[in-house]
Amino acid sequence: MALLILAVLGSIVFGLATPTEAAAVGPSAASSWPPFIVTSPSRAGKASGDSAALRTIRELGVIAKDSSFLTAKTSAMVCWLFVGSSIFSAAFALLGGQELVEKWVLSLGLTPIQFHGWLAQFIIFILGWPLEWTEIIVIFMPIFIPLLPKFGIDPLFFGLLVALNLQTAFLSPPVAMAAFYLKEWRRST
Repeated sequence: MALLILAVLGSIVFGLATPTEAAAVGPSAASSWPPFIVTSPSRAGKASGDSAALRTIRELGVIAKDSSFLTAKTSAMVCWLFVGSSIFSAAFALLGGQELVEKWVLSLGLTPIQFHGWLAQFIIFILGWPLEWTEIIVIFMPIFIPLLPKFGIDPLFFGLLVALNLQTAFLSPPVAMAAFYLKEWRRST
């Protein structure tokens, strides 16, 4: 196990790989070095004509197939979330919703600080209680981003404050999703 950790961290420390590339060093090192190839306990005691190495290769093939299927399934669900939210945003803009929101916000006569701090960030904070970050970013950010140039707000600064604000919302009652994660983590240790 120490060799595996040294392979991953060593590739980063010595400049051989970026952290993303080093993430692939671990599985490739574990699947190619003989000390890390282990047969499952359910099949290790069975007597058959197959060698241990052949059984291990077959089991690794099954594991690789299963993990590839689950990865594709999860990626497809995330992609459908983005497709659905993009369709929602396009329909919202096509039906005049963006113009309606823009006219309403501009009619309020807000200063940039009032828009940025009191309206946009407050709405995002309140939405952070019941919703996940993906829904907020993909559905509500296209509503706020076209208003930023009208108030002279830097989009990078706005995005940084949105990220900070979402983290604060995830830690704040009444829902406090991060508290549930911490509770489960505490129970497991």
